[in-house]
Amino acid sequence: MTHYDPAHVFRQLSAEGTRRIDAFVFELMFRRRLNKIVGNTPGLTVSFGWHLGYNKYGLPAYWFRLLDEDGDWNSCDDAMLARLAAFRIGRYDNPVNVIRVKYDEPSGALVASSRAGMQWVNWKPLTAVLDRLPSRGAPVAPKPMDNTSPERAIAAFAWLAKEEFRHELIALSIQRRFMNCVLRPHLGRDGTDLDAVILTADGQLCAVEFKRKYPSVGRQVFGLDEFPHVRTVRTMDQLGIRNLHIMLVSPVWNKNESPVTWLSEKSLYPNWTWVAACLKGEDFPEDANCMHTSGEDSGQRKAERDQGSIKWEKIYLLNEGIRLSRKASADLVKLVTHGTIGEAVRVSYDDLFSRKLG
Repeated sequence: MTHYDPAHVFRQLSAEGTRRIDAFVFELMFRRRLNKIVGNTPGLTVSFGWHLGYNKYGLPAYWFRLLDEDGDWNSCDDAMLARLAAFRIGRYDNPVNVIRVKYDEPSGALVASSRAGMQWVNWKPLTAVLDRLPSRGAPVAPKPMDNTSPERAIAAFAWLAKEEFRHELIALSIQRRFMNCVLRPHLGRDGTDLDAVILTADGQLCAVEFKRKYPSVGRQVFGLDEFPHVRTVRTMDQLGIRNLHIMLVSPVWNKNESPVTWLSEKSLYPNWTWVAACLKGEDFPEDANCMHTSGEDSGQRKAERDQGSIKWEKIYLLNEGIRLSRKASADLVKLVTHGTIGEAVRVSYDDLFSRKLG
């Protein structure tokens, strides 16, 4: 199977959980929009492709930068590398491993270059590099996705097949192969990705996480998975990196329908809502009571999981309507740069519920 044939890519993606496939559409659309906003703002530099891997003790010991193409590394990555060079984990304050990864077309395999001191070592097969990492977990098989529906995925694939997503589709195929078929099996546990990291003009870093989601109707809060998202918030906090969570709330709160189909209904456009929250580790105390979910209501894998909740006082209203306005784009830049909007409008569960159409 090749990354360059859309039919092969869709065959690969069809093994993913249905909600995960739906999410790819929204994530790629947000990535394109964020790239445009950052590109139009002097002093901002964005990096896509950072991933975290956890050792057998559950610590973020391995940091990967998945490169799309040659020359993909930029000043934001340099700033991220500097933070990681000083980062220490575990009882003995061990340094973390930083690794660049790329797809080598001639060999049809992923290759890696580790950071040793101040230098990058020569490129080697990624699997060989992973197998030599200290304190990695016992190897496991790729995890099958239980919550799959090839029929429901058709709508998402129709969007991903558009010419405008051609480059992103290739990169997505490589990234999913990296996460599902290499990283997890060799490290013994799932890794996680950062949707984007942004470097500001004054040298600050902001990690951006994007989700298409709506609040829990029962608890009336936005849930945040303890693993990986709450753990990532705490880790970024330790690194001195701002955490910005962007959530696109759909006009229909129904998990049994594909949200991708609503993108074709222009009458629904005004009722989409963008909200944002800057989060810190202290917002999620280690000993706090978590929500527990399982079964059909528990994400793409229907797994047992614990979730923290985002406090409503942390959540800003960013935009009403699916198309981000100029003001919303400017407010997003303020959140990235300063962690606040200024004259910001807060939003509540009742506000969002009043905009729900189904």
